[in-house]
Amino acid sequence: MRLSSASTLLRIGAASVIALLVGSGPAESHGRRRAPPPCTPVCHVPHGNPENAHTLCLPCGAARAHLRRHRDDTAGECPPLPPPPPEVAYSTCAPVTVATFHGDVFHGNSRLARIEEGHVPCRHVETAEAAMCVFTTGSSGDWVEAADGAYAKTGLAIAPTGEPGGEWVVAARVNADGTVPCVASVGQDTYGHVTPGEELAATCVLESMLQDFNTLSPLINFGQVSVCTSSNPHPDGAALVEGTTWCYEGPGTALNDINGTERDELETYYLDTERCHYARSGGFEVPAAKRPATRSLPAPGQVIPTSPLVWRPVNNNLHIFNTIP
Repeated sequence: MRLSSASTLLRIGAASVIALLVGSGPAESHGRRRAPPPCTPVCHVPHGNPENAHTLCLPCGAARAHLRRHRDDTAGECPPLPPPPPEVAYSTCAPVTVATFHGDVFHGNSRLARIEEGHVPCRHVETAEAAMCVFTTGSSGDWVEAADGAYAKTGLAIAPTGEPGGEWVVAARVNADGTVPCVASVGQDTYGHVTPGEELAATCVLESMLQDFNTLSPLINFGQVSVCTSSNPHPDGAALVEGTTWCYEGPGTALNDINGTERDELETYYLDTERCHYARSGGFEVPAAKRPATRSLPAPGQVIPTSPLVWRPVNNNLHIFNTIP
C-alpha cells in the first residue's frame, strides 16, 4: 500500500515536470514580444515641401537604398523645428489737434498721455510697474493744450510726486479701440531730427518687455557710445569691443529714445514702422528701449554692465547709446 502511493506520487511528479518543460515552452514563446529589428533613422524631406520634413525608421539596407533615391534626405533624425516667429502686434496713434505746445520735444505723431485730474499713468523704468504719477503743468515736464484737455509727452522721466527726472516714465493709456493719443501737427524736437514736412511713424511695432528678441528686424540705431552688458553674443549682431562684461559699439548696439525710434548717423529719425518701438502691458504704453538695466539715482545715474540687453521702458535720465537720450 505504501509502495503504491509512492509510485503514484512519482508518476504525478514526473508528468508535472514534463508538462512544465514541454507545455510551458510554446506558451512562453507565443506570449513573449520579440524586440523589433534595429532600424536606421532617416530625415525625409518631401520634394517641394521642406516644411513637412519628418523622421523615418528604416532597416539598414532599406535606409541606404532610400538615401540613394532621395538626394534631399539625410541620415539621422530630423532637427527640431524652430519656434514660430512672435506674432506681430502694432501700436497706432489717434491724432489730437494741439492748440499750444509747452516744451520742445514734440513731433507730428509724438505719443501723448492725457493728464487726468492732475495725474498721468506712469511705469517704473526697470520693473515696468504701473502707477499714477502727479503731473503739474509748468513744472513736471513738457505738455500740450488740446481742445479736449491737456496731455503730457510719453517717455518723460518723472517721480511719483511729480518732480521731473524720477525713476518712472510717463505712459499713455490705450484707448478702447487700441490706439493711443498723439500730436496731429508737426512740432519741434531736440532729441532727433525729422525732415521738414515729415512726421514720426503713426504705426509702430510692439516689443515684448524684458525679452532680447525684436518683433520684426534687428536694430540699426546709430549711436556714439559703447554699451557694456552681460549679453553675448549681441542679440542684434553689434560689433564686440572688449570684455568679460561684453562691450559693443556701432549701429544696432542699443536704443534709448524718448520716441522709441531709431536714428541714422546724422541723428535723423527713421520714419518706417519697423524702426519705431513701443511696449504695452496692463492697458498702458511706453516708448520701448533696448538697453541694459540702469540706476537713475543718485544723479547722473549709471548703466549696470552686468545686466542683459533686453526691451525695457525708456530711461530718459541717462545717455546710454546716443549723446542725447
